[in-house]
Amino acid sequence: MCKADWDMAYKHVSVRPEDHRLQVVEFGGRWFIERCLTFGGGNSPTIYHLPASLLRDWAEERSGQDPRGVIMQLDDNCACCRMGDPTLWKYREEYRGLAERIGVRLASEDNPSKAFPPSSSGEVLGLEYDTVRWTWNMPRDKRCRLQVLLGKGIRQGYLENGEAQVLAGKVNHYSNLVSGRFERTLIIHLVNEKKRKDEKVVIGKQARAQMVWWLVSLRALGLEGAFISDPDSWFPRWVVELYPDAAGGATKDTRKGWGCCNPRRGEYVWGRWPGYIHKHEERNGKKWGKSLSVLEGFGGSAGLPVWVEEIVEAGAVAVFIDNSGFVWAHRKGCSRDEYVWTLAKFMEDFGRGLGVKVKLFHTGRRTSKGERIADALSKGNMEEVKNEMPDGVDVSEKCSKVLNRWIHDPRVDRDLARRVLGEVQSKVEVFIGMNITLEMEEMLREGRLELKGKNK
Repeated sequence: MCKADWDMAYKHVSVRPEDHRLQVVEFGGRWFIERCLTFGGGNSPTIYHLPASLLRDWAEERSGQDPRGVIMQLDDNCACCRMGDPTLWKYREEYRGLAERIGVRLASEDNPSKAFPPSSSGEVLGLEYDTVRWTWNMPRDKRCRLQVLLGKGIRQGYLENGEAQVLAGKVNHYSNLVSGRFERTLIIHLVNEKKRKDEKVVIGKQARAQMVWWLVSLRALGLEGAFISDPDSWFPRWVVELYPDAAGGATKDTRKGWGCCNPRRGEYVWGRWPGYIHKHEERNGKKWGKSLSVLEGFGGSAGLPVWVEEIVEAGAVAVFIDNSGFVWAHRKGCSRDEYVWTLAKFMEDFGRGLGVKVKLFHTGRRTSKGERIADALSKGNMEEVKNEMPDGVDVSEKCSKVLNRWIHDPRVDRDLARRVLGEVQSKVEVFIGMNITLEMEEMLREGRLELKGKNK
């Protein structure tokens, strides 16, 4: 792979004289006119992309480089190909040659963090890649700065709002590096857009535990890096298929609740909502009767422990949910609603603890037998369930007691899967992993995050 970087990129693109009046700034009692594109301008990236694309397209055409092996992110241009293929050297030659002819100033290759010739390793978009060992990592100085900021927040129990913004941006950028897609929500929610950057934001216990997870993960990452994950992942052909559904509360119909069925086994589970959901009452600062993404997510979550042995044998489970909000939250690993995130994270962590793949699919309402049965279960319509699945067996006694307690008193909980895995470990082999909350308490009690000596 190789990398090129435009030096002072936006200065290469001038702005029409008649638009100079739109680029006037005051500094130190003097007025200045910016005649080129400005950093921070809303349309600067789009305008800059046009001339920057010229060099990329020219180099691809002249060298025969496969466009799938090229990425351009603002002023960074990176390309890769098979080891030993001379095409990459030709691409670099054409790219840098055209840049010199048309007056584009590129960063020197003397600074590998900015640009480098074809190599098996290098820093690209803030990450260090090693294509021989097939690993990626964070540059050491950036990792250390992030660890210091995390330690500060864990130790103090608060951060300045500006520091929280920096932290949220970092965990977003590096989440794939440490499989931390589901470990961002509580940190991101620390940021308060209404506060000044120097105002304090308090870090709750769950968010602090999430920060400890990042601290531990970054320490492990610093040892040898992490294997580069497959962006397409994998999913076996034969999997357990579950169809959950949930009926909204805020109704006098006390039969309404949730249901989940496994059509291949001819089994189903179901339950009715607690009274506070039917009455749309407030619980833990939130009304629940119309929180459909949470309710639908609970229906899907409740089905996983019931058929855990079959799921482990198959190696994967497909969950068909007709609520796009919950499906999208699971796909992103993040949600504005921390209760939705709690259940989405539970499903992911439960699968990891079993060593299986959990994948959610959005499906239409009542579009197949599974969806019709689940819909009927959620409404307490057992006659329709019997018509759709005459020999169906109710196995609701296998439902998780931990999840049942959670729906009666919902809490934001990043460790929900740990407790459910503890319930099923007598049936299948599970990996429960480190108790991050306990690790946090030990860190604070032992003073492991205290600054020493000159750094204090």
